[in-house]
Amino acid sequence: MREKMLLNRILPAVLAAVLSLAPGVEAADTRLAARINDAGIPLLRLDRSFDSYLGERGLNIQLMSDPEKYSALKGQLLDTLIGQELLWQAAEANKSVVAEETVRQTLEQLRAKLPSKEAYETELMQGGFTEESFAEDVKKRLSVQQYLRETVVSKLAVTDAEITDYYKANEPSFTRPEQVRARHILVKVDSKADEDTRTAARERLEAIRVRAVEGEHFAALAQHHSEGPSATRGGDLGFFERKQMVPTFSEAAFALETGAISDLVETVYGYHIIKLEERRAPSLAPEAEVADQIRGHLMREKAQEAIQKRIQALREQADVEVLAPL
Repeated sequence: MREKMLLNRILPAVLAAVLSLAPGVEAADTRLAARINDAGIPLLRLDRSFDSYLGERGLNIQLMSDPEKYSALKGQLLDTLIGQELLWQAAEANKSVVAEETVRQTLEQLRAKLPSKEAYETELMQGGFTEESFAEDVKKRLSVQQYLRETVVSKLAVTDAEITDYYKANEPSFTRPEQVRARHILVKVDSKADEDTRTAARERLEAIRVRAVEGEHFAALAQHHSEGPSATRGGDLGFFERKQMVPTFSEAAFALETGAISDLVETVYGYHIIKLEERRAPSLAPEAEVADQIRGHLMREKAQEAIQKRIQALREQADVEVLAPL
């Protein structure tokens, strides 16, 4: 059951890594980039997909002076589109095509994410889709997911031994960095505040700091005087790593001895005083703690490999003809 839930959660992400989301095309352009059995991939679809690929990666085709690199990239993208079509044809043959009601519900969910019908139509137009062609595209994608779930991914599993082997081989990845647990008291100061306002804030916080150093309960002082969201918890920030706080705050917190109170620390939020409560040295997370994380990683790897193998097998059995010059 756990494997099935994991597969259902990761399959869309795995498919996104394996299959690009190609834009639609106008029906008026009948030129083909490739023919797969009795179906064709429009040349315009390949061109638009390639433009999107370059744009997403910040690549300017005018700067690509290497014709071999240009051809290789476009060829890889065409292979992806061929793979999409092969999987769709396999889904049809396997009777894995989703019901029209499923398509309708999915389209309604997509529409609901946009503020208006006009915004939805604009999105479709910019993607080169009509409402009809987009519905068909969604149907194909959902059907491919269903086909792969039923015939490929559902057969995969990750064993406890594989998890242990991966854990042992990648222990540095599971080593937790040094952490500290601290409390703080914040007096907020706007970034545009004048020097008089800043001076008043520093003097106010310094007076609170003196009370803390002289023995007043830091948590009680934080609860009454701190202007940060942790005030209700007595200023307790819990355990954190260096990278989780702004640099000046982390530098001050990690420099403290346990139980010590800092001088005033300035950040973009204002002025702070910090009390260090506990310190944790770097440590290796127990295998049991990261087992689900490893299981998900290994399952994604297996799914990607299995899907690529299925595409290759389908291609070897199909009549595939590349028509576009690359």
